[in-house]
Amino acid sequence: MKKLITLITLLIIVSCGTQKKAILDPYVGVYEMTVFEVPQIGDVPLKLIIKKDKDGYISELETNSEDPAALEYLWEIISTAINDGMIFIDATIANYDLNFELNVDKEDISGYMMDMFEVEGKKIK
Repeated sequence: MKKLITLITLLIIVSCGTQKKAILDPYVGVYEMTVFEVPQIGDVPLKLIIKKDKDGYISELETNSEDPAALEYLWEIISTAINDGMIFIDATIANYDLNFELNVDKEDISGYMMDMFEVEGKKIK
């Protein structure tokens, strides 16, 4: 009987020790977002992908539109940084330098492009 109690106790201790919760990074993921009311363009749908590697955060931007004219231009990310809970992304598209200041709140992302154009979206992955 003592062996059975000892075995059960040992089993409980071992099983509790191996159940560690993985800490998820709140910024890493795929977001569908929209930049609103850009002059001469209108609303711009984008897909933002944020990853983390050993050197820090990296991001990718893709035009999330079915308009063939919008697909001609590719985003180039210059830098991605996260400071005080804000995501800062510097990028270029069609020889224009743009910057984003974004805030992630659980599944929502919001902020501004160029401190002028409102950005809103949701995490999809």
